[in-house]
Amino acid sequence: MNLFKTTAALGAVLLVGAGCSEELPTSPDPGMIPVEARTVEVRLPFASFAENPRTYSGFGSTSDVGRGEIARDFDGVLNAHTLVRFGAFPRSVTVRDTAGVSRTDSVLTFPEGRIVVHFDTLSIRGEPPLDVSAAAILTPWQSRTATWEMAVDTLGGSEPWPTPGGGPVRSVAQAEWNLADGDSVVMAVDSATLAEWRDTTNLARGVRLSMETPDARVRVRTAALRLDTRPSVRPDTIVQTSTGSGSITFIYDPVPDPAEEVLRIGGVPATRAVFDLNFPEVLDGPEEVCEVLGCPFELNPESVIFASLVLQAAPTPRAFRPVQSLSLDVRPVLSPERLPRSPLGSSLLQAPRELPASYFTEDGGGSIAIPMTSFVQAVISGTTNQGQATPRTLALLSAFEPESLDLATFAPPGSENEPYLRIVFTLTDGVTLP
Repeated sequence: MNLFKTTAALGAVLLVGAGCSEELPTSPDPGMIPVEARTVEVRLPFASFAENPRTYSGFGSTSDVGRGEIARDFDGVLNAHTLVRFGAFPRSVTVRDTAGVSRTDSVLTFPEGRIVVHFDTLSIRGEPPLDVSAAAILTPWQSRTATWEMAVDTLGGSEPWPTPGGGPVRSVAQAEWNLADGDSVVMAVDSATLAEWRDTTNLARGVRLSMETPDARVRVRTAALRLDTRPSVRPDTIVQTSTGSGSITFIYDPVPDPAEEVLRIGGVPATRAVFDLNFPEVLDGPEEVCEVLGCPFELNPESVIFASLVLQAAPTPRAFRPVQSLSLDVRPVLSPERLPRSPLGSSLLQAPRELPASYFTEDGGGSIAIPMTSFVQAVISGTTNQGQATPRTLALLSAFEPESLDLATFAPPGSENEPYLRIVFTLTDGVTLP
């Protein structure tokens, strides 16, 4: 394969060093065996080493994230509700009766309660104070599969919401949240609603948390239910107890389609970017490359002393722009024919690469270099250290899938800031005996 047909096909060639020599300690004449070494850096544009970029989505669900999101018309696009099903109510409490004796009472009533929602203050998008609301869900739903359109979506059967977005609902409470009040908001719940949520056979039980302030978004860390109970042994006494969220998820609209014009990772369900490697066996031009390397230059793993894939961050749409850093992983695809559900190999990174949120703003941008020397050497040789065929397809993905609603976007192949492969070769002229 003739890789470098024109000068434009090669990103850059740099002669890093030359003239290194080694002495043979047993030789009476160190100059008798001269060894000349040259180090050359080559930057290969995407089309020179890879092909067939594509994106796949559908990995995991919002319930896997373990927290919620609420948004209303954020950036004129995004709406999100958090759905919470609280755990079982306490069955008994221990109190002292009028004689001062501790007694366990299992005949409990719950006259009132309070929903306590904790927010991630670093994730606020919008201008506080923010109005948030709580509403009782009236339709049977399943935390694991609920989406904006579907209340239940399993192989055993699917049921849409009567109203997209988790509706219809019955209003329970509304409150104003300001950062000056801390990271939480408290909303009162009446006894009738508590009776509904206490019934664990009620498949509709649960609360929908929503943002009421337009063009705002915030992440929900936790939601709990604090309960007031009046023990029968001391009906004049109020005992406070609580129950956490038995399950928490969120539903949102719209769900971004995999973007063909960019490389993208993240989101929920998670998105991955995939491309195939297509290394040449021989470099054969352009002239300035040949002047340094000598052409035709046969690629061999021994001459590669460093290699890295370099990505350029690109703006992500504001509605899905990261509010905190994301983490990038790179893994070989073991069975490309089974994509998008192919198993993946071990990470090529020693640790996930952190991607600052600032990289993906309109004024951001930043280069992300992914060291992959051993993998490139294995691709060139065709086999791994274990003698197995080297995978020829790579996947870019979040280190934790799904990690959040946020997306990380990279400049696509063919663009001004397309991915490139940086390779450093060390060449020797061999050994010459006089």
